[in-house]
Amino acid sequence: MNQNQILLGTGHFGWPKTERQKDTWARILLTDPDQPGARHGHVFVAFDPALAGRRGRLVAHVTGVTDRPNSGTPDIGQEFDLGTGSLTLAKLDERPGDGLTTLGLDGHTFDTDILYHLHTHWVELRLEVSR
Repeated sequence: MNQNQILLGTGHFGWPKTERQKDTWARILLTDPDQPGARHGHVFVAFDPALAGRRGRLVAHVTGVTDRPNSGTPDIGQEFDLGTGSLTLAKLDERPGDGLTTLGLDGHTFDTDILYHLHTHWVELRLEVSR
């Protein structure tokens, strides 16, 4: 990671179920099944509220792969450009007590081919900012 990157979080890549149900694809999330107290395998990674509004390029850096079936298996170390814009943070609709656990880019719709390629794999989400 270089000095122009902010680590947002690490975990299994996914999205709120409402994104698929409504076909909006504007929010993503990370889960950490290894955390104590994981309910149904899902402890949601909370994002730092101070980062809301920061502008940059959102990147998913693959740190591990799972054996779950999805739309392909990325290579460890591979990076995916998720888009550029101002970071938006929100609470997960069905679990508002967990904090700001979903993120997006203001006015941006994510590429579903990339989302499904990353689904359930371990990633570091990073925001590359201009200095």
